[in-house]
Amino acid sequence: MYRRELLGSGDLVKVNYTSSIVDDAEIFKYVIAALIVHVNELERQGVLSGDEAGRVREALRGIYRDGYRPGEGFEDVH
Repeated sequence: MYRRELLGSGDLVKVNYTSSIVDDAEIFKYVIAALIVHVNELERQGVLSGDEAGRVREALRGIYRDGYRPGEGFEDVH
């Protein structure tokens, strides 16, 4: 977990206090949509090939279909 590494592994209270994992359920679908738009632009600019962009979009759609399930060991969505 990124915040645990940033804040130190010894203080789970700090990590939990600064986490927005539970609140992120409200913005999950919007974050996925924004990431897909970002991938589209990276493809348009030639940073990603059509095949690469397609694979990333499909992975993001899979994450969207699976839904947001917060839990221990997961970083927040943004």
